[in-house]
Amino acid sequence: MATDPLAAETVLRGLVRFPAGQTGPFARLRVSLRDVGTMDGPAETVAYVDVPDVSVPPEGGDVPFQLRLPAARADAPRTLAWRAHADRTADGEVEAGDLVTTTTMPCDLFGTQELVLTVVPV
Repeated sequence: MATDPLAAETVLRGLVRFPAGQTGPFARLRVSLRDVGTMDGPAETVAYVDVPDVSVPPEGGDVPFQLRLPAARADAPRTLAWRAHADRTADGEVEAGDLVTTTTMPCDLFGTQELVLTVVPV
């Protein structure tokens, strides 16, 4: 991940780790960054990236992603966390057969952590 204070956006990179036996196909993998700091409503999606047509080998594997976060969104005081959803139908609904992250992974805008999001079956 890289942050440049003079840039118009921050580019965040990572991997989504799929477990063995969850080969897909998945119509879409959506990786989103959400503002989880508000207590009185659902988390707002600040930015997201879609990776279409995802399949992984039977032994599992990693799918890379790159998300561009506008500078105005990166500079605002927020508590940001990652979410990933491997969606078999690309309808956005979490359904049987989909895979999702189940733990909160805070966002490090300064790139000091290796970002690996692990998805598990619903």
